[in-house]
Amino acid sequence: MEKRRSKRMLGQLIDTLVGVVDRRNPYSTNMSSRVAKVAAEIAREMGIEETEVKTIEVAAKLYGVGTVFVPTSVLTKTTPLSPREQRMIDDAYRVSANLLKDVTFHGPIVETIGQAGERWDGRGPLGIEGETILLPARVVAVAVAFMGMISVNARRDALSFDDAAARLLRAAGTFFDRRPVSALINILHNREGTKRWYHFRKRPKEAAKKARGTQ
Repeated sequence: MEKRRSKRMLGQLIDTLVGVVDRRNPYSTNMSSRVAKVAAEIAREMGIEETEVKTIEVAAKLYGVGTVFVPTSVLTKTTPLSPREQRMIDDAYRVSANLLKDVTFHGPIVETIGQAGERWDGRGPLGIEGETILLPARVVAVAVAFMGMISVNARRDALSFDDAAARLLRAAGTFFDRRPVSALINILHNREGTKRWYHFRKRPKEAAKKARGTQ
């Protein structure tokens, strides 16, 4: 009973935290939960065991909490980012891992977040490559990249599912593990992913209000 209560409380705290983070940027409404949903579906499509799917889901949901230290003015900037601003956004996942390093999770949540920025060819920040990168991190990396491409942000409209899939395929074997990329594309083409996730491409209401206000 106590274990279930603690697990439920941790889940509620996670949802509260990511909700606060997502609300800072009108373009990222529900982004954390959507990344988690996509990552979990990829994992299940790959036949990954359910205990590891849960690790993937939680890590994907918490991946972006480090953006709490990125100024809102940068997150919502409509003109091209400076190199310094881009680094702030690119490095936010490492801030996430550092923020969460002392939290007790069931499974390698923090390690997954910390390795999600690694490249399959070993040219990532930590120099980890191929199968030595945690499998959950490889799945989260694909889900994060996919959601980043098919979602509207302050500087561009959403890419189509086909364009996003094509970009991921080109990066498979260098940036990404081919297996989660293939699983994602199979979901899109054969599991009605394009239909079920179509609303992910729509401009969030708060972002639409902001855009109207600047016209």
